[in-house]
Amino acid sequence: STVADGLWHHLVWTRKVSDGTEVVYIDKAALSDTQGIGNTSNVTLDSGGAILGQEQDSVGDSFDVNQIFHGWIDEVMVYNKVLTQTDVNNIYPLTHDCEGICYTDAIAWYYMNEDSWTIGNPCVVDSIGGYHGTPTGSASINKTDSHLCYAGEFSNNDSYIEITGLPVSPTTNDKTTVCFWMKWAGNGNEMPVGWGSSYDLFFYGTTRFGFNTGASDLYGIDGADVLAGDWHHVAAVFNNNAPLKNQLYIDGILQPIAVLTGTPVNRTVNPAFYISGWDTGTSYKYDGLIDELRIYTRGLSASEVIKDKSLTHVCPGGP
Repeated sequence: STVADGLWHHLVWTRKVSDGTEVVYIDKAALSDTQGIGNTSNVTLDSGGAILGQEQDSVGDSFDVNQIFHGWIDEVMVYNKVLTQTDVNNIYPLTHDCEGICYTDAIAWYYMNEDSWTIGNPCVVDSIGGYHGTPTGSASINKTDSHLCYAGEFSNNDSYIEITGLPVSPTTNDKTTVCFWMKWAGNGNEMPVGWGSSYDLFFYGTTRFGFNTGASDLYGIDGADVLAGDWHHVAAVFNNNAPLKNQLYIDGILQPIAVLTGTPVNRTVNPAFYISGWDTGTSYKYDGLIDELRIYTRGLSASEVIKDKSLTHVCPGGP
């Protein structure tokens, strides 16, 4: 069984002191110990605590840089008993509400619900942060086809929305998440969204979709042509100067992304953001619809992406 696929997996390790039996569960499936060595020593917790993300050969010492864990760890639980298969099955779906200062709301939310847009004026309303967008070219409101209420429509090589002054962090390893609904027309070499720093989401041809850093590269998925013509929720987690740590969710599902072409280079987000393309030029503009776009100054978890996907509000003229 492999867990090196870019997706989240649930891991449980149990050890029975009486006979040294060890069992590892991956996504509820039990894998028996194949080493044939029964370790019956007691498990003790040193006063210095436990170490996560690094193997140690002695308490608080003998760390090997080649044994550092590279990845993400979440929802750690420690039990003073050997869990059964039933216990593991019950733990697997557990959830809770997110809280605390780390769980901040979006800094910008674009309903795309204006009656119309005036080209060149900052009239694409940010309903929570005041970072209003300026439509250009043929960008317009579509009142008949949307995920919720109305939607923004983009076509040709001149249509985009420019948003400036966003308070996002360019600090290395800080994360920014962009969530939105899109109905892509199916044309290739287009960017539904991008930062003014050559950091974007890109349809590479008509079959590949993912992160691009302006280096003829793509870190994403193949088979993206199935996304054309229907509404889909997208959540993109941009990591500053660490593009291979980016995460892409489509319809609430974390995608197993990979480097499909080129070599990604280090980029950071910046205060200039574009809906359709990555600058004020005519290249890579998006052809299709975009709705309900939100920007968060942190990386969303899988459960938070699901929550974002379900967000709603009253439509113009609604009750």
